[in-house]
Amino acid sequence: ADALMRCAVDRLRESASSFQPPPEFARTSSFEISVLLRHVQDAAMVIEASERLLETLRQPFHLEGQVFHIQPNGGLGMYPNDGNSGESTLKAARVALSMHAHEGRTLHFYNADYDRALAQRQRLEDDLRGALASGQLSLAYQPLMRVGDGRLLGFEALLRWTHPAAGPIAPSEFIPLMEEL
Repeated sequence: ADALMRCAVDRLRESASSFQPPPEFARTSSFEISVLLRHVQDAAMVIEASERLLETLRQPFHLEGQVFHIQPNGGLGMYPNDGNSGESTLKAARVALSMHAHEGRTLHFYNADYDRALAQRQRLEDDLRGALASGQLSLAYQPLMRVGDGRLLGFEALLRWTHPAAGPIAPSEFIPLMEEL
Protein backbone atom coordinates (compact mmCIF):
# COMPACT_ATOMS: atom_id res chain seq x y z
CA ALA A 1 0.00 0.00 0.00
CA ASP A 2 2.85 2.39 0.82
CA ALA A 3 4.53 1.76 -2.54
CA LEU A 4 1.21 2.36 -4.33
CA MET A 5 0.69 5.64 -2.46
CA ARG A 6 4.23 6.81 -3.35
CA CYS A 7 3.57 5.97 -7.01
CA ALA A 8 0.24 7.81 -6.86
CA VAL A 9 1.90 10.97 -5.49
CA ASP A 10 4.64 10.75 -8.13
CA ARG A 11 2.01 10.40 -10.85
CA LEU A 12 0.04 13.34 -9.45
CA ARG A 13 3.15 15.53 -9.39
CA GLU A 14 3.91 14.64 -13.00
CA SER A 15 0.32 15.28 -14.09
CA ALA A 16 0.28 18.66 -12.32
CA SER A 17 3.68 19.81 -13.57
CA SER A 18 2.04 22.39 -15.83
CA PHE A 19 -0.09 23.87 -13.01
CA GLN A 20 1.06 27.34 -11.94
CA PRO A 21 1.89 27.66 -9.17
CA PRO A 22 2.64 23.95 -8.66
CA PRO A 23 0.34 22.28 -6.14
CA GLU A 24 1.46 20.84 -2.81
CA PHE A 25 0.78 17.16 -2.10
CA ALA A 26 0.57 15.51 1.31
CA ARG A 27 -0.38 12.03 2.45
CA THR A 28 -2.83 12.86 5.23
CA SER A 29 -3.94 9.31 6.11
CA SER A 30 -3.26 5.74 5.03
CA PHE A 31 -5.19 6.06 1.79
CA GLU A 32 -5.67 9.81 1.47
CA ILE A 33 -3.66 12.35 -0.45
CA SER A 34 -4.44 16.02 -0.02
CA VAL A 35 -3.73 18.47 -2.81
CA LEU A 36 -3.33 22.18 -2.18
CA LEU A 37 -3.96 24.35 -5.24
CA ARG A 38 -2.71 27.83 -4.38
CA HIS A 39 -4.21 31.05 -5.71
CA VAL A 40 -7.12 29.32 -7.45
CA GLN A 41 -10.43 31.00 -6.68
CA ASP A 42 -12.51 29.89 -9.64
CA ALA A 43 -14.55 26.75 -8.89
CA ALA A 44 -14.53 25.71 -12.55
CA MET A 45 -10.71 25.71 -12.53
CA VAL A 46 -10.67 23.64 -9.33
CA ILE A 47 -13.05 21.11 -10.88
CA GLU A 48 -11.02 20.92 -14.09
CA ALA A 49 -7.73 20.41 -12.21
CA SER A 50 -9.32 17.86 -9.86
CA GLU A 51 -10.84 15.84 -12.69
CA ARG A 52 -7.47 15.80 -14.44
CA LEU A 53 -5.76 14.53 -11.29
CA LEU A 54 -8.41 11.88 -10.65
CA GLU A 55 -8.17 10.70 -14.25
CA THR A 56 -4.42 10.19 -13.94
CA LEU A 57 -5.03 8.00 -10.87
CA ARG A 58 -7.55 5.85 -12.75
CA GLN A 59 -4.79 4.58 -15.04
CA PRO A 60 -3.39 1.19 -13.95
CA PHE A 61 -0.37 1.06 -11.65
CA HIS A 62 2.33 -1.54 -12.31
CA LEU A 63 4.16 -2.57 -9.14
CA GLU A 64 6.33 -5.61 -8.51
CA GLY A 65 4.95 -7.44 -11.52
CA GLN A 66 1.31 -6.80 -10.61
CA VAL A 67 -1.29 -4.44 -12.00
CA PHE A 68 -3.34 -2.34 -9.57
CA HIS A 69 -6.44 -0.28 -10.32
CA ILE A 70 -7.77 2.29 -7.88
CA GLN A 71 -11.03 4.19 -7.85
CA PRO A 72 -10.13 7.66 -6.61
CA ASN A 73 -12.62 10.11 -5.14
CA GLY A 74 -12.21 13.79 -4.42
CA GLY A 75 -13.56 16.13 -1.79
CA LEU A 76 -13.12 19.83 -2.52
CA GLY A 77 -12.92 22.66 -0.03
CA MET A 78 -12.06 26.24 -0.98
CA TYR A 79 -10.43 28.79 1.29
CA PRO A 80 -11.85 31.09 2.68
CA ASN A 81 -15.42 30.09 1.71
CA ASP A 82 -15.31 26.63 3.30
CA GLY A 83 -12.80 27.26 6.08
CA ASN A 84 -10.86 30.14 7.55
CA SER A 85 -7.65 28.10 7.98
CA GLY A 86 -5.85 25.31 6.23
CA GLU A 87 -7.06 22.85 8.86
CA SER A 88 -10.73 23.86 8.61
CA THR A 89 -10.61 23.87 4.80
CA LEU A 90 -9.12 20.35 4.85
CA LYS A 91 -11.92 19.30 7.23
CA ALA A 92 -14.46 20.71 4.76
CA ALA A 93 -12.84 18.74 1.94
CA ARG A 94 -13.04 15.56 4.04
CA VAL A 95 -16.73 16.17 4.71
CA ALA A 96 -17.23 16.63 0.96
CA LEU A 97 -15.37 13.38 0.36
CA SER A 98 -17.69 11.56 2.76
CA MET A 99 -20.58 12.52 0.47
CA HIS A 100 -19.19 10.01 -2.04
CA ALA A 101 -20.51 7.13 0.03
CA HIS A 102 -24.06 8.48 -0.13
CA GLU A 103 -24.21 9.72 -3.71
CA GLY A 104 -21.83 7.50 -5.66
CA ARG A 105 -20.13 10.39 -7.47
CA THR A 106 -16.36 10.77 -7.52
CA LEU A 107 -15.97 14.53 -6.99
CA HIS A 108 -17.77 16.68 -4.43
CA PHE A 109 -17.60 20.27 -3.28
CA TYR A 110 -18.12 21.01 0.39
CA ASN A 111 -21.67 21.88 1.37
CA ALA A 112 -22.23 23.51 4.77
CA ASP A 113 -25.86 22.32 4.92
CA TYR A 114 -24.73 18.75 4.40
CA ASP A 115 -22.09 19.18 7.12
CA ARG A 116 -24.70 20.38 9.61
CA ALA A 117 -27.02 17.50 8.71
CA LEU A 118 -24.18 14.99 9.06
CA ALA A 119 -23.21 16.38 12.47
CA GLN A 120 -26.84 16.23 13.65
CA ARG A 121 -27.15 12.65 12.39
CA GLN A 122 -24.02 11.65 14.31
CA ARG A 123 -25.35 13.28 17.49
CA LEU A 124 -28.68 11.44 17.08
CA GLU A 125 -26.83 8.13 16.56
CA ASP A 126 -24.84 8.69 19.75
CA ASP A 127 -27.96 9.64 21.72
CA LEU A 128 -29.95 6.73 20.29
CA ARG A 129 -27.40 4.23 21.61
CA GLY A 130 -28.27 5.24 25.18
CA ALA A 131 -31.97 5.91 24.64
CA LEU A 132 -33.23 2.42 25.47
CA ALA A 133 -31.17 2.07 28.65
CA SER A 134 -32.33 5.44 29.93
CA GLY A 135 -36.03 4.84 29.23
CA GLN A 136 -36.40 7.35 26.39
CA LEU A 137 -38.01 4.81 24.02
CA SER A 138 -41.60 3.73 24.53
CA LEU A 139 -44.36 1.89 22.73
CA ALA A 140 -47.67 3.46 21.81
CA TYR A 141 -50.57 1.39 20.59
CA GLN A 142 -52.90 2.59 17.89
CA PRO A 143 -56.17 0.78 17.23
CA LEU A 144 -56.84 -0.50 13.72
CA MET A 145 -60.51 -0.05 12.89
CA ARG A 146 -62.57 -1.16 9.92
CA VAL A 147 -63.97 1.96 8.30
CA GLY A 148 -67.29 0.44 7.24
CA ASP A 149 -68.61 -0.69 10.62
CA GLY A 150 -66.06 0.65 13.12
CA ARG A 151 -65.09 -2.85 14.22
CA LEU A 152 -61.74 -3.17 16.04
CA LEU A 153 -59.36 -5.27 13.95
CA GLY A 154 -56.29 -5.10 16.17
CA PHE A 155 -53.55 -2.75 17.26
CA GLU A 156 -50.44 -1.35 15.71
CA ALA A 157 -47.40 -0.93 17.98
CA LEU A 158 -45.52 2.32 17.38
CA LEU A 159 -42.07 3.07 18.75
CA ARG A 160 -41.67 6.59 20.15
CA TRP A 161 -38.53 8.42 21.27
CA THR A 162 -38.66 11.35 23.66
CA HIS A 163 -35.20 12.89 23.79
CA PRO A 164 -34.44 14.63 27.11
CA ALA A 165 -33.22 17.84 25.43
CA ALA A 166 -34.83 17.82 21.97
CA GLY A 167 -38.22 16.41 22.95
CA PRO A 168 -40.09 14.01 20.67
CA ILE A 169 -38.01 12.74 17.73
CA ALA A 170 -39.95 11.77 14.59
CA PRO A 171 -39.86 8.04 13.77
CA SER A 172 -38.79 8.98 10.23
CA GLU A 173 -35.58 10.38 11.79
CA PHE A 174 -34.63 7.62 14.22
CA ILE A 175 -36.00 4.37 12.73
CA PRO A 176 -33.61 4.47 9.71
CA LEU A 177 -30.73 5.10 12.16
CA MET A 178 -31.79 2.11 14.25
CA GLU A 179 -31.90 -0.08 11.17
CA GLU A 180 -28.29 0.89 10.37
CA LEU A 181 -26.92 0.39 13.90
